[in-house]
Amino acid sequence: MSEMLANQYFLSRNFDKALLHFEEVIKEEPDNECVQKKMIICYCEVGMVQTALQLFDHLIQKNIELIVDTDVISEDCPCPELVERMKWYEQVASTSYDFNCILGILNLYCNIDDSIFYFSRALELSPENQILQQILRRIKRHADKRTKI
Repeated sequence: MSEMLANQYFLSRNFDKALLHFEEVIKEEPDNECVQKKMIICYCEVGMVQTALQLFDHLIQKNIELIVDTDVISEDCPCPELVERMKWYEQVASTSYDFNCILGILNLYCNIDDSIFYFSRALELSPENQILQQILRRIKRHADKRTKI
């Protein structure tokens, strides 16, 4: 029941309520990657960037294809619209660590090159950040594999 309700909130872009229900689902099913995938977006939208980054890192370590191969239409993924909305703030927020991390995360759902760009910018702002180094390494490695195929 919680997952169905969470998905309804997610589809209506009510991310804070969706997150509450997704967190209940994860208590029962801690390895549910589909729920984790949506929770990452919710965490970004409610401003919990570090939590989003940690879950994102965990998920791409296990199954990066789950995010990279997102079908934004059939999954009704909000990332393209969220990215478009955020780009309005790029001129004033381009030096924001959180802004670049969020765009790095959201772009991996629909554009791996843009994801690399924003994570690279976030890493420039926080060069010692090991989680960002890992994330960027994983994404670049995955992008390299895809271009060789």
